Amino acid sequence: MWGKNMFKYLIKRLAVSIIILFGVSIIIYFVVRM
Repeated sequence: MWGKNMFKYLIKRLAVSIIILFGVSIIIYFVVRM
């Protein structure tokens, strides 16, 4: 059980960090394009 919960937590953290990186890269892209 503990391992499963840890795995879910890690996946959530990974998804959040990927979304943040994606958003930051889009903002940088638009700033560079201007």
